[in-house]
Amino acid sequence: MAADSYTVSNCKGEDLKLVLTRTPPQPQKTAKRSSGGKPVLLPITRVRTIMKTDVNSSVNTSCLSQESTLLITKATEMFIAELAKQSSKVALQNAANDVTYKHLATAVHSKPDELKFLFDVLPEKMLAKDALAFIAKAAPGGLAD
Repeated sequence: MAADSYTVSNCKGEDLKLVLTRTPPQPQKTAKRSSGGKPVLLPITRVRTIMKTDVNSSVNTSCLSQESTLLITKATEMFIAELAKQSSKVALQNAANDVTYKHLATAVHSKPDELKFLFDVLPEKMLAKDALAFIAKAAPGGLAD
């Protein structure tokens, strides 16, 4: 390997010798390592951006530490993994090979205490005629034209 040598002066006027070696580029790892040594699969910078742009947050997001962002990222990954696991169980109970929206919605609605915040995001599917009947029953005037 060829080594190139450069001399660099620092702010105190001392000369430092910098030796650069040409090494082949290493493949980039897709998963970062957390302090526990387990990989973090979600992009931490994207999670940080989402945290900073959350207008409903009561937390001052102007000074987020790297550790707090890593913790939120890992917690999000664990939540997604648990939701996928529950949806997979529902799919297996229905003898399905793939997890579909129906399985995901059923998993969410089967744990109302834990996942109630997802009810509006993942409603159980229903036919349009059933939805219209539900709306007509709920509201005395029905749908506004």
